[in-house]
Amino acid sequence: MNSTASPMTDRDRANLSRPIDYTSIRSVPEIWAIAQQKFGQIVALHDPHHCRI
Repeated sequence: MNSTASPMTDRDRANLSRPIDYTSIRSVPEIWAIAQQKFGQIVALHDPHHCRI
């Protein structure tokens, strides 16, 4: 496990346990707005080699 990973909170677990309604989307890119609303600040991908300028 990565030492920078945060353990899941009860709120995170609750968000993941509820299904997401994707019936209103018409294209794949529309999923990102729904995911942002549902998951907020949860990190989906950590890239330790990404350089920030």
